[in-house]
Amino acid sequence: MANRHKVNAYLALAEKGVHLHVPALPGCFSRGQNEEQALQSLQVELKKYYADLARHGESAITPAHFEINIMERNNRATGPFDPGDTAALFEIEKTPIDSLEIQRYLSLATYNRADLLDLVGNMPGRLLDWQPPDSGSFSIRRILRHIGNADEWYVSRLISPEELPPEWETDAEMEIFDFLEMSRRTASEMFGRMNSARRSGEVVIPTHFTTAPSEPWTLRKALRRMLEHEREHTNHIREVIQACKDYLRQELIAAREDITAIVAQVPPAEVSTRLITGTWTLHEVVGHLVDWEILAIQSLRKALVGEETRKMDGFEEERVDEINAGFASARLAQPWGQVWADYTAARDEMIALLDQVTGKDLSIKIIPPWDGELTVFSLFSGWPDHDREHLEMIFEQTGLSPKQ
Repeated sequence: MANRHKVNAYLALAEKGVHLHVPALPGCFSRGQNEEQALQSLQVELKKYYADLARHGESAITPAHFEINIMERNNRATGPFDPGDTAALFEIEKTPIDSLEIQRYLSLATYNRADLLDLVGNMPGRLLDWQPPDSGSFSIRRILRHIGNADEWYVSRLISPEELPPEWETDAEMEIFDFLEMSRRTASEMFGRMNSARRSGEVVIPTHFTTAPSEPWTLRKALRRMLEHEREHTNHIREVIQACKDYLRQELIAAREDITAIVAQVPPAEVSTRLITGTWTLHEVVGHLVDWEILAIQSLRKALVGEETRKMDGFEEERVDEINAGFASARLAQPWGQVWADYTAARDEMIALLDQVTGKDLSIKIIPPWDGELTVFSLFSGWPDHDREHLEMIFEQTGLSPKQ
């Protein structure tokens, strides 16, 4: 077959599934519930790996298909899938490693870290700490802390606790991105200074800082696992971001459903005459919601294509009631059907914009039409709250509730 490339892979058969590793491409691995799934996944991971190399400036042509040869089957591992699992040590990882090879591993680690920081480096704190409701899932901040801790732990598999860098003693107190820089820098320095015994392929069985005191390690295995681990958790972060986007989408839809439920309880003849929030009719409330949503959408559009956003001319916090009154008056002059159509169209566009954003996009800063500064994430996460604020006002003054 044209453009076919042979790859030697090493299989770890564990209690929780199958891993395939490609030592010639350090950090490239796949997992599956069985061997067939792991092989299928490895075809995908190999293409991603070559694409990553090309993106980092290396000349890498991705073959159309890989012929995967399994060189070793190892069943002496329990993972790695969860904390405390053990990773396989393959026979090829007991061979000597020279300085150039170590530097190759560390160069690839630099690529991995650049990819990670490109994804999370400008994330707002609320997104770093976001977790799905009623879920035991890690926040992104916790995943990042785990990545940094793992860097240190892989080094500690090969040297005694007394030899570890003193910076590690107080690392829990460091801000997350300072910690990531420090842990990777010091770990790389320690790997680069490993003694001749470790470079010879010597097998070490450490008993400190471990729940698996019989797990064997070599320098090659520790370097491989550092690369695999960071790539794995960078993908994990992407999954958390997608879960966050899914949650925000559900919130936007749920808020619209609540407003629709309120509208359904008001007779059409009363939509534009019955006061439901102070001096506003339902017609004016929905008009208010859609006008501000349109302004937010305009800011989002600009931010997502790199255009400068700015506060609306003439907006001042003390003039908000005046501005809202002007919006409401203009909307009241329109047919109710047009106002409702504008509202549903605006919410559809808000949801469509959310579907388009990437993980990096969520960190983009926005100067909204009103006072203050937001990120794409905080705008999307806060918008259902604006809806619910007005729904609560409606309930307090009329007793109308979406749950009726």
